[in-house]
Amino acid sequence: MEQTDQPSGVNLADVSYALTPKLAQEFQVEYKADWLDGVAALRHEGQVFETPSAEQPLYQPTSGTPPKTRKERLALIPYYAWANRVPAQMQVWIPYTRG
Repeated sequence: MEQTDQPSGVNLADVSYALTPKLAQEFQVEYKADWLDGVAALRHEGQVFETPSAEQPLYQPTSGTPPKTRKERLALIPYYAWANRVPAQMQVWIPYTRG
């Protein structure tokens, strides 16, 4: 996941995906012919935490209540394609919530 491809205002540290039985089937492939002679990017609806992680303590008790999120269309690119357009933050592991 590269910061460059996400909607404006979305911080990579604040995104997650909901694990559902159909999660893998819901990804959409978008072929980018002009990236490195052709790259397949994935798009999928993800979740962005309403309260940014930078405003929360690193360790905190769990309340059992899931954090508030909003839906955003997120993009993922292959690792080898990272930073081939502009230098940008990236994230390999994406947190998930149980859907």
